[in-house]
Amino acid sequence: MVVRKLGDVVFSVSSNQIETINNLKRTVSASYSEQKRHNTAPILEYTGYSAEEMSFSVTLSYLLGVKVEEELKLLEDYTKKGELLTFTLGKTIFGSYRWVITKYSVSYKHYDKFGNPITAEVSISIKEYCK
Repeated sequence: MVVRKLGDVVFSVSSNQIETINNLKRTVSASYSEQKRHNTAPILEYTGYSAEEMSFSVTLSYLLGVKVEEELKLLEDYTKKGELLTFTLGKTIFGSYRWVITKYSVSYKHYDKFGNPITAEVSISIKEYCK
């Protein structure tokens, strides 16, 4: 069952694989300019909205059916190439167009006997790419 999808990275739960998102945080904000006035509070002027931002973490584990190195390589390629990605939750598509990965960090937890990572905790930050 597909829970969420970011480009070709599928966060899902099945009998063969568990790769789900944790700590999803969504930020929606507006933009204002401030007009200063003499001896009184400034006047705020609404100038539009800012691009949405989201952040979340995901545990990648070979023991849960995830190809850790392949997923990390895909995330790295998306980030370095500035790939435009769709972000979905179930059947809901977030954002007005696409998203870019602005940052991701990896904490390697466990390795196999050959030094290959088998468990990693990944924190991902994405930002809406408005058309």
